[in-house]
Order: sequence, then structure tokens, then C-alpha cells
Amino acid sequence: MTITTAKGKELVNPPKCAKLESHSSMVPVPPTYEWCFDSDSGVLARKSWSDWDTTWEYLEYAPWNGKLYARRINIAQGGKRVVEAHITVTDAPKLEPGTFAPPDDAEEWPRCDNARPATVASSDPQFLSGPGARRPLTPILVEVARDGHVQDILVLRPLPSAQQEQLISIDLKQRWSFHPATCNKVPVPFTMMFEFPI
Repeated sequence: MTITTAKGKELVNPPKCAKLESHSSMVPVPPTYEWCFDSDSGVLARKSWSDWDTTWEYLEYAPWNGKLYARRINIAQGGKRVVEAHITVTDAPKLEPGTFAPPDDAEEWPRCDNARPATVASSDPQFLSGPGARRPLTPILVEVARDGHVQDILVLRPLPSAQQEQLISIDLKQRWSFHPATCNKVPVPFTMMFEFPI
């Protein structure tokens, strides 16, 4: 993993940017992430992800309740703006403490002082390094069961066909296995994200 800093060009002051590059052998083109901060105030001005080709811009900061908040947020994908949000700040109502009480049927999760995430035990290397390795990466959430097998998947970017998603699901469930995640040395379900060439 490499962290570098650089001066930005698009924003005033200019902002200082931090770039994070992952050097994973699991994917052919590792993603990069960048965060840019205003040099004077230190507020976040822009963040971007190369794998999703997505950029968030935070504009028109104004003080509220002793802190600075962006009043406008733009999200662009592939260089095209897809979301423009304008935020109006009003005084928050006073809420009773009981408002935040958990419902009676809420499931209590044990505190985990010694947590370990799931790790890949075996996989299909062709799935990552075959002809599809030059195609764009698609983020997929993989649910790993207590026994380490793939319980379910969720594709986070639309694919050309439902059949393609079904084939990915079958491939992951048949050819991948994991060392299960643990909480206090007890196996627990775990969800992790992978990026695959599709």
C-alpha cells in the first residue's frame, strides 16, 4: 500500500491531496483512492475512487453548531455529474432520550474484543487472471457463512444480464472457500467486498 501527497489544481488555495494505492495481487489493476483537503480550513473538498470512476465534491462550507458543513455536494461518474445536492441547515428538534432506545425485539450482538475477518482459503485463479482481467472491475459483496463457504453475493454495479450475475454467484459458491471470520475465537458470519473483472 502506498500513500503519497500532491498539490491539487482544480480548487482554490490549492488543496492538498492524499492518494492511496493498493498493490493487491488479487486484481489486475489495483484501485486508487484520493482525498483532497482545503489548505486553509482543512475541510474535505473532494474524494474519488478509480475503480468506480466516481468523484465527490464538497462545496460552499458554512459554520453550524461550531463546525463547518458543506452546503452543496456534487457526485460525478465518468466525468458526468449524476447527483447535485443542496443542503439547508435548520435547528434540530430536541429529542427525548427514549427516542433512541432499541425496540423490544432488537437482536443484541456481543461485543467482540478479538475480531478476525474472513480470509480466502482457496479460489479460482482463472476468475481473476483470465481474459476478463482487462475488463472493468465490478464490486461484489460476498457473504461468508460461519463454516467459510460463500452464502450469498450482491453485485454492486449493474451487469449486462441477470444470467451473468447468476453465473458469478455459482462460480463463487463452487470454487471459493474462506477461513471464517471469528469473534472471540468463535466463527461468525462475515461480509466482505471483492472487485472482479467482468
